[in-house]
Amino acid sequence: MSGYAPAQPMSGYAPAQPMSGYAPAQPMSGYAPAQPMSGYAPAQPMSGYAPAQPMPGYGPSGYAGYQPPPPQYPQGPTSQQQQSNNVVVVGGQPSAATTTVVHRSTGDHFLTVSVVLTILCVVCGGWGSLLCTIPAIVVASAAKNDDAAGNAAAAKTKANIALTLNIIAVLFHFAAIIVIAIVTTIAALQTIN
Repeated sequence: MSGYAPAQPMSGYAPAQPMSGYAPAQPMSGYAPAQPMSGYAPAQPMSGYAPAQPMPGYGPSGYAGYQPPPPQYPQGPTSQQQQSNNVVVVGGQPSAATTTVVHRSTGDHFLTVSVVLTILCVVCGGWGSLLCTIPAIVVASAAKNDDAAGNAAAAKTKANIALTLNIIAVLFHFAAIIVIAIVTTIAALQTIN
């Protein structure tokens, strides 16, 4: 590459001047200059090619008067450490959040039985049984609310009261039917005689 003259400014053009109003570039503060990475071998010339020769009057990088510092390579064994300001991410997947749901199956607590008996008492004319079935509905509803609130002991007690009231209503209804049957039979026999 010898025989080339250094570049000359083109005729008719003034040499480049720095722009006015701008300060020259300064290195950023707070950052360390770049360091060669440790643990890597220096670049080797490619086989089959002659090493590049600097142009006369220029340094190895091609700029007049520039001489780069000699490369410094670590001597002896080196550790493979890198310093970084990045966040270290530990591998693994996030664990799933577990939610425990306690589902209490609130029983009927004889509410349906109380409602059905109340309807039968109204339809069949056992009005006296309503004195037991209506309170049984109220107590069974309270037992259902206590069970939903988690008070199992009170719910069981109230459910037993509702069952007892329903049994009394059924017995009272059957007793009323038997009494009505006996009274009707006696009245029919008296009319025949």
